[in-house]
Amino acid sequence: ELGNGYLREKALDDRIGCAIMVDILNKDLPYDVTCVFTVQEEIGTRGAKVAAYTVKPDYAIVLETTTACDFSGNDGEKRVCELGKGCVVSYMDRSTIYDRELYRLGFEKAKEINVPCQTKTLVAGGNDSGAIHSSVGGIRTVALSVPCRYLHSPSCMIKKSYVQITAELAYAMYLALAEK
Repeated sequence: ELGNGYLREKALDDRIGCAIMVDILNKDLPYDVTCVFTVQEEIGTRGAKVAAYTVKPDYAIVLETTTACDFSGNDGEKRVCELGKGCVVSYMDRSTIYDRELYRLGFEKAKEINVPCQTKTLVAGGNDSGAIHSSVGGIRTVALSVPCRYLHSPSCMIKKSYVQITAELAYAMYLALAEK
């Protein structure tokens, strides 16, 4: 722990998503939710593709971390997102154009439950959504991410409270999807 609510640790990418899924599984939801913990995201999203074809979900909410390049020398879109601005709802990356309605729902629910939310400013990177959204004839997909500085390094850094914020937003979205 670094103080001011920040945490530095190795391999936070996707471990954070797993922690949020465990939180979701411990809550009451008005319908069945299948959470999938996949492997090999970084080398071709192989686990996500198999899971998507096995589960065949109506919707997919991918939970993970994403690159925050909010340090000196990076301006504008190159910052991608910032540690201090809330959960990231992606609209596009190198492998996915996210479902417009789910993207909007993320921002609507964030405003409704009063949690900070931002979008990625750079079309870069990717995650398991790349395999999920194009599986089984198309699966409506959104990614909710915790901003992470120094992603994929032994010194990943996140703001701890944003893990909880992302979990709250994911839960609010799950509840909203029950009405669809």
